[in-house]
Amino acid sequence: MNRLAGRTGAQRYLGALTRYDFEVPGAPKPFLAESPAPAVDAIAIAPEHLRLLDH
Repeated sequence: MNRLAGRTGAQRYLGALTRYDFEVPGAPKPFLAESPAPAVDAIAIAPEHLRLLDH
């Protein structure tokens, strides 16, 4: 797993799930995350979900 430290931003409650922005220092935009409870200080992204893009 790839652990990204950061902090939770805006939160939107959708019944049993919470959709929230997770702000990682150095990232140009927050990650949109969805889970039963917001992450406290880090998120993890499975390697098969990562894509490196060239300019």
